[in-house]
Formats: sequence, C-alpha cells, structure tokens
Amino acid sequence: MTHVPVAWAERARAVAAAHEVDVLVSVGGGSTTGLAKAIALASGLPIGPTPSPPGDPVVEPPSP
Repeated sequence: MTHVPVAWAERARAVAAAHEVDVLVSVGGGSTTGLAKAIALASGLPIGPTPSPPGDPVVEPPSP
C-alpha cells in the first residue's frame, strides 16, 4: 500500500501550479511528507518540512 495515491499527487501538483505556489510546507509525517515529496518531484518546488512527534493528532483543513 502506498501512502500517497498517484491521483492525489497529480491533483495536488495541479492545484499548486494553478495557484503559482513558490514553496511547499508539509506539517506532519508519513503521507503528508510523501505528498509534498511527490509534488516537489514533479514541479521542482522546494519543501519546508515540519515533522510532528508520533502520536500528535492531525488536523485536516475543511473541504472546499
């Protein structure tokens, strides 16, 4: 099982490109960092990771 489905990575990369994002900041680990890496690999954007300690709750943004 992969942490980040390819479709999610492609959609996130398209959103980053549409909004002319300059840098990615990933908060957390695992899937969050994996998604940032996938976007960066496809787009060349730099990543500013901010890992969270294991067991910290993950707060997801509201759906658009």
